[in-house]
Amino acid sequence: MEAGTQLGFTPQFFASEPLASRSRSTLAATVTRSGIGLHTGTVTQVKLCPALAGAGRYFVRVDLPNSPQILAHVASVRQTLLSTELVNEGRLV
Repeated sequence: MEAGTQLGFTPQFFASEPLASRSRSTLAATVTRSGIGLHTGTVTQVKLCPALAGAGRYFVRVDLPNSPQILAHVASVRQTLLSTELVNEGRLV
């Protein structure tokens, strides 16, 4: 079985070429969804917004003072049990 197929991904999902050589795109419009948090059980909302070219992926904590940004990058990962946390200057998602 090829990597990812047990999760429902087709082999084409995994690109064989380096990221830098692939074309990039962003969302056409903002998307907002809300629901019950898996670990907290509280109502939560997420909004995905189109990014500027080259901005990368990041989270903005609008519930905290100064709305800190947390880069979605392996360097931001903090080890936890049964979850993944991204951290920047003590603020996390």
